[in-house]
Amino acid sequence: MKKIKELFFFFQINDVSAFKSKLQSDIASLITTTSQLLSVDTQPITAVNLAFSKPGLDTLGITDDTGDILFNVGEEATIGVMGDDSANWVPQFLGQHIHGVFLLASDTESNIDSELASIQSILGSSISEVYSLAGAARPGNEQGHER
Repeated sequence: MKKIKELFFFFQINDVSAFKSKLQSDIASLITTTSQLLSVDTQPITAVNLAFSKPGLDTLGITDDTGDILFNVGEEATIGVMGDDSANWVPQFLGQHIHGVFLLASDTESNIDSELASIQSILGSSISEVYSLAGAARPGNEQGHER
């Protein structure tokens, strides 16, 4: 998949019942599948992915053991393991405020903005934005060497 723009939209769930309902009825069909990505002909204009944090899963009532100790204790508790310092962190990432993240990827910011607006319209007040982070492919000869 060659999408040169991306956006990470971190959110908090405010209304579990409404969120679950809209996730099942309207959002699930927006999530990009692996099979869609296998061919340029089936890739959506804007790819959408969704992930949840442990506090997000707990909020949704999903308490299964993931088998991943670091995931279960949360990113803030693993700061030392990662060799990081919380003083370097964006404040919104401290605490248990982030329940999930939508990752949107496309060729233009306009496509991403349009898809995000649609998602926000569908979910309404059942979520609220905690933080957003935009990314893009490196320009010129450096494109393709982002990692």
